[in-house]
Amino acid sequence: MIKIYKKMKEIPLFKIARMEFEQIITRKAYYMLLVTLPIILFFILTMIYEKKIVTQIPVAIVDMDHSMVSRLLIQQVASTRSLSIDKYLNSIDEVKDEMLKGNIHGAFIIQKDTEKDVKTGKPVFLTVYKNTSNLILGNMIMRDAATIAKMGSAEILRRKLRLTGMSEEQAMNTLNPIRVNSNSLFNPGYNYLIYLIPGLLPVLLQMIIMVVAALTINQCQAEGKLPGLYKTANNNVFNIIFGKSIPHILFNFATGLGIIGIIFVFSEVPVQGSYLFLTLLMLYFVATSFFMGFMFSAIFKDPFMSTEAVIIINTPAFIFSGYTFPLWAMTSAHQGLAEIFPFTHYMNAFFKVNQFGAPLNYALPELLKMTIIFITVILVSALFLQIKKKKLSEFTKTGESI
Repeated sequence: MIKIYKKMKEIPLFKIARMEFEQIITRKAYYMLLVTLPIILFFILTMIYEKKIVTQIPVAIVDMDHSMVSRLLIQQVASTRSLSIDKYLNSIDEVKDEMLKGNIHGAFIIQKDTEKDVKTGKPVFLTVYKNTSNLILGNMIMRDAATIAKMGSAEILRRKLRLTGMSEEQAMNTLNPIRVNSNSLFNPGYNYLIYLIPGLLPVLLQMIIMVVAALTINQCQAEGKLPGLYKTANNNVFNIIFGKSIPHILFNFATGLGIIGIIFVFSEVPVQGSYLFLTLLMLYFVATSFFMGFMFSAIFKDPFMSTEAVIIINTPAFIFSGYTFPLWAMTSAHQGLAEIFPFTHYMNAFFKVNQFGAPLNYALPELLKMTIIFITVILVSALFLQIKKKKLSEFTKTGESI
C-alpha cells in the first residue's frame, strides 16, 4: 500500500490534486466559500420556511349589514385556516389606509342590505380587496374568498331547504349534486418547505461551486504559477483539468450530502425514490457545475471577469429552471437558454425520481443533457488551456506575460 501511495504521488494528475487540496485548506477565502458559507446559508434558508405553509394572513372585515347573513359570512372567514381577522373597519378608505400601513393584506366587504337581497332573490356580492403585489398572498385570499362565498351560500340554502321539511342528506344532495373528487399529487399540503428548499439550496450550491471554479486557472496565472502548473502536468491539459477538479468536487460533494441531510432529514421532506440515485445525481450535478465554472477560468485571463461571467449566468438560473414560472410557458429562446444550466436538468431528474416516484428511466433525458454539458465544457476548457500552453511557449523566449 505504501509503495502504491508513493507511486500515485508521482503521477502528475495526483500531484496537481494534492497541490490544489493544500491550496483550498490554506486559503481562508476558498474555505469560507466551500465550507463555512454554504452551511450557514443553507440552514438560514431552511429555517425561513420552518412553518411550511402560509397561515394567519391578516385581513379586515367591513360589515355594513350587521345581519344574520353577515355574521355567517364573518364566521366562515374566521374559520378559514389561512386567514386571521385582525381588524373590523367601517369603510373602504380605512381598508386602503390599513393596507398602505402594511397591517392587513386583504379585506372582506359585506354590503348593506345583503340579508334583504338574499331573501328576495337578488344577486349578492361579497366584495374582496386583496394585496396582489404579493402573488402568493393575493391568490390565497382570492381562493379562500371563493370558498367562503360558496360555503356561505350553501349554508343559507341548506337552512331554507330544511325549513321545507327536507332531511339533512336531501338538502346537501340538492345543494351539491356534482362533487369534486380532488387528488393533489406530490405535495398535497401545499408545503413551501417541500416546494422551495429542494430547489433553492442546489441552485445556491451551483453558484458557489462555479464562483470558486472560475478562479482555479486564472488565479494561478495571475500569481505567475501557470508555467509550473504545465510542467507538473507534463504539458497535458487533461492532467490539469482533472487534477484541479478532484479536491473541489470532493469538497462540494460533501456539501451536497449536507444539503441532502438538511432537506430530507432535518426538514423531513419526503423521498419517493432512491437515496442512492439522489446521491449519485448530486455528485453528477456538482461535477458538471464545477467543470462549467472551470471553463470560464480557462477562457478569461482576469479572475474578476470570470467570476463576473459566472455570477451573471447563475443569477437567472432559478427562474429558468421553471420554478417560479413554467418553463413550457416561456419563449423558445428562453427555453433554449434554460438548457445550458446543470441545475435545470438536475431539478427535473430530481422531481421525476425522488418526488414523483417515477422509474429511473424517466430521468434519462435529463442525464443525457447533463452529460452533453459535462463533455462540452471539459473540451472547451481543454481547448483554451491548449491555447494558453501555446502562448506560454511562444512568450517564454521573450519573457512576456500571457
